[in-house]
Amino acid sequence: MSISASRRFLGVLTAIAVILILVFYLFPYWWVITTSFRTQDEERAQPWVFYPNPVHLDNYEAILFKNSFDIMTGLQNSLIVAAATTVICVLLGSLAGYAYARIRFPFRGLSIALILATWTIPWLLVMIPLWVILYDLKLIDTKQGLIIGFSSGFVPITTWIMLGHFKSLPTDLEDSARIDGCSRVGALFRVILPISTPAIMAAGAYAFISSMGEFMFSLITTTTTKSKTLPIVLASLVGKFVTEKTIMAAGTIIASIFPVVLVMIFQRYLIAGLSAGAVKG
Repeated sequence: MSISASRRFLGVLTAIAVILILVFYLFPYWWVITTSFRTQDEERAQPWVFYPNPVHLDNYEAILFKNSFDIMTGLQNSLIVAAATTVICVLLGSLAGYAYARIRFPFRGLSIALILATWTIPWLLVMIPLWVILYDLKLIDTKQGLIIGFSSGFVPITTWIMLGHFKSLPTDLEDSARIDGCSRVGALFRVILPISTPAIMAAGAYAFISSMGEFMFSLITTTTTKSKTLPIVLASLVGKFVTEKTIMAAGTIIASIFPVVLVMIFQRYLIAGLSAGAVKG
């Protein structure tokens, strides 16, 4: 076999592999989309169809205008918790990342190692102790408790993102600002943070998307509709005898709109922010 024929054969195999991978990953999403536009009776009679015929908007109408199964309430709770968690994680992660990148203090290396080590601990091992703490603080079944729990889990990774970014910035920027009369804090807020938009967007997007999709911690700390997040509300539609698949599918599509739009808008910031500090340490 000639070299050109070998390359064509390799190209065909690569194309086939890519198509199979795309089908494997995208088919579940397509199934959810098609199911969301069908009635419950149609789904039970013929669960697997390539496209809905006819297209029904009853599921979206029931969710958006009638708040069926409290899905919109769960979405509202998710957005509130995710937004608050994002603000806390970005603020604390930025301050901690800057301190570790620029300030020398005792046990600096040990403390940053411990912070990052908490990120490597399996989330399941932390849930019960964290639940006990929130119970003692009377924050079980509250959005405040979810915000505290999520923030404690996502601050380490946002700190790591911001630390890598700040280490990649030249110290001359701050030196020039301090010569002009800025304090270290003033240089941070007036000079460093305004040029750190990619890293801030990356850290914020990670915290927001992770908070929107978190399930286990929300499951053990929420019991009523006033604090249940959307993943918990959707999971409650799975019954012993009846599962509202079409409603679940429509709710999933509605819930996915916010993370997808967020990633599309801030895509270039995400790539730049996550790659910051990859070359210069």
